[in-house]
Amino acid sequence: MNALRTIVLCAAMMLWTHACPAAPGDLAGMYSAEQLDEWQLGIKPLVSQVLDEDVLPLLSTSIRDALRKKSFGVDVMNSAGDPFSFQRSGARIEVPTIGLRLLHDLLLAHVWLETNHFEDQSVLYVLALRYRSPGEFPGGRYLPPLEALGVPKSISEGDLDVTASLRFEKLFRSALFFIIAHETCHAIQFTIDDLKHRTTLEVESEADIFAFMLMARQQVDPSGVTWIFLYRTAWDSGDSDFYAMGSPPSDLPLAPSARVSLLGEEIRRDPASYFPGVDTTDPRVRALKVIGETLSELGKQLLPISTRQAGQDIASAVDIADLAIHRPRTQ
Repeated sequence: MNALRTIVLCAAMMLWTHACPAAPGDLAGMYSAEQLDEWQLGIKPLVSQVLDEDVLPLLSTSIRDALRKKSFGVDVMNSAGDPFSFQRSGARIEVPTIGLRLLHDLLLAHVWLETNHFEDQSVLYVLALRYRSPGEFPGGRYLPPLEALGVPKSISEGDLDVTASLRFEKLFRSALFFIIAHETCHAIQFTIDDLKHRTTLEVESEADIFAFMLMARQQVDPSGVTWIFLYRTAWDSGDSDFYAMGSPPSDLPLAPSARVSLLGEEIRRDPASYFPGVDTTDPRVRALKVIGETLSELGKQLLPISTRQAGQDIASAVDIADLAIHRPRTQ
């Protein structure tokens, strides 16, 4: 946890969270249509497994029945636009294939770089995708993460040692669990609650806490959540919903830095509530409190640099070709 915290807080100092008026870069050419089609078929079973075996069993029978009546489920879609737009449409969860592939490859690159004690420049890479044009990348197109970050091709084909492979699988499943659980909460809100009189802050904070509560009860490693926030912060504007809900928020903007802080403070304040009936001295409760403190600290580190100009300045200074050069990580 300490190593992760160090990496996260260092990376966080290079992030931005305010709005950018420009549309996100078109990443359609990053992966071929054939690659995305093939990957869509491969990832669908895992997405369904996380929903059906990890998330739904933790819901009450009445909520599951209410969701079923609304045709609740998850769709992996080959859609254009924001790759990180994991969202709810009615009672359906929609996740873009390219977003899952991008997240998968970013985390795979992170694990490989960390395992080999190299600097992790994946956050800088995401900023470059957000602000720089395809023509500024080698070959005149946006490079996928593994290629841009100089990860050997064999790694994408499964050539990781056992320890690193397990670490990656745990990290990716953690991120996927949070996404699905978060959007499941939105589906519940849509099905049961009246969202018209609730602010974005209330709706999103509730979904964050709900997702983390399910993770705690399933004993899912939470480290993937941190990287979702980091990559989303580097890509998204501070004025938009963390997971787009299909319409602009009618209340104050909700920046990812605020989301992380609120989630961390809620967990830190009462970690025992995530484990009903468990004594406060239980190791799980103590570990969860540390996680809450880490997330809260991350939000504080993000807050002072929540400006569009900071993101643009950092991205413009990135030597894109240099991202593939590996340097020893400094402690």
